[in-house]
Amino acid sequence: MKQLFSALVLLCISQFSIAQDFLTPIEALSGKSMSQVTTVDGKNIYGRITSLVFEARGLGNFKIKDSATEEVVKLTPENVKTLQVKMNFANRMETIEKTSMLKLLKSKGKEVSGREFITFNQVAYPEKKDKLLLLQLLNPDFCNKIQVYEHKVGTKSNTSIFGVETELNESKSYIIVIQGEASFVEKKNYKKDYFDKIFASCPELMAMPENDVKFSDFAKHVSIFDKCK
Repeated sequence: MKQLFSALVLLCISQFSIAQDFLTPIEALSGKSMSQVTTVDGKNIYGRITSLVFEARGLGNFKIKDSATEEVVKLTPENVKTLQVKMNFANRMETIEKTSMLKLLKSKGKEVSGREFITFNQVAYPEKKDKLLLLQLLNPDFCNKIQVYEHKVGTKSNTSIFGVETELNESKSYIIVIQGEASFVEKKNYKKDYFDKIFASCPELMAMPENDVKFSDFAKHVSIFDKCK
């Protein structure tokens, strides 16, 4: 029943246009999908992932079978710059099951039908610069100035129907990267401690009334900033 309901949702939302929002992080990857790895020394590997581990803070060690040499290559977050995994049906079903119905409707299909690749980038954890993580990029369509990644902390409780979330699973913080420097953005004191500092160079955002600045609109702010001159 859960998979049938998810498939129906996928069919319906695929008819809508695309809106800007952060993507819902994937928590499982299929080895059937083609992947591309770019290592820190510039080597590109194309193939299928044969095994992987999702750790508390991101993607951990994994193996990929090189389609050119048939060699199985072992990789860690320390030696991977970028990993791109092509979305398949299983990933799309998981996205529906992990994403609130409200966000699916808000995104008008971008969460599922408009999502071609899952991208993981190497990021230095803000509190420990020597700790390198592989984190999923949440804003691939508007990431020229700020790259946003999941920060796994507490989230709001959800309500679901047939396993599909019907309420927003709101993050309380994110990891962002600006010009190669990683830091946190938190819901607490968003306007005072983060908004003005991050978006100071964008007149459109600085002109917003203080009462209109909300952490729940952070994706919108990043999208506007991406286009701001």
